Amino acid sequence: MRRRMITAVALVPVLATACTPVSELFSGSRGAVRTAIEQLGQAESYYAEETVSGGRSSGVSEIRFTTSPLDTHEILQADANGREFVFLMRGTTLITESREYTGLWYIVDEMPGKPVYPVAELELMLGAEEIVEVGPESLGGATTTRYTGSYLPQAGLAEISEEHQAEAYESFLDGVDQVSFDLWVDESGYPRRIEQDFGEVSAELEFSEFDESEELFFPRSVEIVEYLMLDPYGDMMLAEQRCRYGGEDPEDGSGGGADASGEPSPEASESAEPSEGEGSGEPSGSPSPSASGEPWTDESGDPVPLHEPVCLRETGEIDQYVEPEDGEEEAAEGEGEGEEGQGEGDGEGEASGG
Repeated sequence: MRRRMITAVALVPVLATACTPVSELFSGSRGAVRTAIEQLGQAESYYAEETVSGGRSSGVSEIRFTTSPLDTHEILQADANGREFVFLMRGTTLITESREYTGLWYIVDEMPGKPVYPVAELELMLGAEEIVEVGPESLGGATTTRYTGSYLPQAGLAEISEEHQAEAYESFLDGVDQVSFDLWVDESGYPRRIEQDFGEVSAELEFSEFDESEELFFPRSVEIVEYLMLDPYGDMMLAEQRCRYGGEDPEDGSGGGADASGEPSPEASESAEPSEGEGSGEPSGSPSPSASGEPWTDESGDPVPLHEPVCLRETGEIDQYVEPEDGEEEAAEGEGEGEEGQGEGDGEGEASGG
């Protein structure tokens, strides 16, 4: 499977301030779209809600973006069947949480259904041959100007600045003949609403809470797994649960502090947490992810994996595992030999006693 890396919305250098009138940035209807791209690209934070109707993409997504401490997107999705998903994007990494099973985060290629890249949504509109100003409208208490137009998919895709985002939309737009849109831009140049008709699918994206900065959670590298789960009910997941809960099989609640519900006991939870400086999966250089998407590096500047699963051992079902630390494997073998020897001795004793 070819991995399609996902990055956060690109920041575009802007000379204007957030309160600069649209007319002072770019002129005309096309200029209003460019202004919206600029203003959204430089926003420190924002909230957006997208409603998609029709086809398999139906559902609602909540998007939060912040630049604090690094460019991060949080996307909460609920599909037509009521299933909920959470995705986080930072740098070149898109992860999703498997909270129903292990609580770990997994790197994935892309989100299901329609892509959610707000800046790219606006860039697509630049592929329209003509963008018409409809006129002023009040939207959510804000004074906005409405614009409308349509574009051919290939023309719109050519306007997207990030290649991986263009690839995501290319897949989504496959089979679509034409996309019509309406855009509402406020007096400061921020997009307030986008409505798009893709034929069988329609989408409405509303923006609010610009520059109301807040930090977004992003897990530690030790909580992120680099392979994609193929069977959430198979041996691979059970191996993770055994490791996380410290037991043999969480299904029956036996072993290692997992109670009958499969939840770890407080003692198991404490023992599962790696001590500082040990088992963190991070080198001593304390690497940190780069907003530009550069790989993690150690003190020497050498790239290191985003995560080395610290508690997964070789089971025959797991692609990645951590080699036992020095002495750990020998100790385990010694214990095994001791148990075998004890068993043989017991057997001989029973035989002679018989």
